[in-house]
Order: sequence, then C-alpha cells, then structure tokens
Amino acid sequence: KVNMPHLQNMVDNGVVFTDAHSTPLCAPSRYVLLSGNYQHRGYFYGGTWKVNYKSGQFLDGQKSIAEVLRSNNYHTSMAGKWHLG
Repeated sequence: KVNMPHLQNMVDNGVVFTDAHSTPLCAPSRYVLLSGNYQHRGYFYGGTWKVNYKSGQFLDGQKSIAEVLRSNNYHTSMAGKWHLG
C-alpha cells in the first residue's frame, strides 16, 4: 500500500462528476475539461477558436484545474493543442 495523502484528500473532499456533458468540438471541449464549466459560460458562447486572443475563453477570476492544483502544491504541465486563447 502506498501512502498518497494529497490524492486521498482530493478523494475525500473533492467533487464527483455524475452527469457531465460536453460538445463534439475540440476547443470548447478542452475548455469544459479544464474549467469544469459548460462552454457557454466562458467568454465566447461557442468556444474560443482564436489563438492568442487577448482574453481567451476563461473569464476574469475563472481558474483552470491546473491553477487549482498548483495552488495546492501540485506541479502540472500541458502538451498538445490549446486554442483557448
């Protein structure tokens, strides 16, 4: 048995997704997965398709799962397509 206190804390105190929905389009789906919000709750109703757009899809104050994990001493990285601004 391996002791993983941070992971166990997430299991004990985290959110369980039981009825999640997404879009069949790539950029809006990435926003849904990274933010935990439906794509229409971002800056652009249909999702972000503009690379390096000044505001991106995330609204001011919205955090990605990576930011939430980083604030709890986790290290994250990203590889692959972005298209979220």
